[in-house]
Amino acid sequence: MIEGMEKELHLVRHRQQKLESERIDQYTAYLERRADITTFELFRAGYAEKRARLDKQEADLIEQMESLKKLEQVQVRMVREFLCFKKQILSSRKKAYQLLTTELIHTFVKQIFVYQDKRVEIIFKFEDEMQYLMGKIASLCEGRASA
Repeated sequence: MIEGMEKELHLVRHRQQKLESERIDQYTAYLERRADITTFELFRAGYAEKRARLDKQEADLIEQMESLKKLEQVQVRMVREFLCFKKQILSSRKKAYQLLTTELIHTFVKQIFVYQDKRVEIIFKFEDEMQYLMGKIASLCEGRASA
């Protein structure tokens, strides 16, 4: 995208140079009396308008290119930060697995069942309060349904 803008900026600058050489040619023709004053004044009025338009195009392109470069720098920084964050997460996961010791297992795990179809069931020593409440609600609902 920036490359396309650089090409367009090059074209605008080329048009500016071409317009400037036309202005010099018109002025030279006027001085040498090859063109009259009205022709030169008409050219000069058109020149000012064209020059202002080209200058605005140039300024707009430069501004857009600078903002795109800043955006590109921000994106590169964000990608670097993401990769660094990803690396930290992966290393912290690795550390978490390394910290899982038999002492922790004995502290938190009540029983572990391994079934023939390779399923694993872990019963913890602590209870999930939400699961406990949901069980109570389910038993109350079953009691009402049977009554």
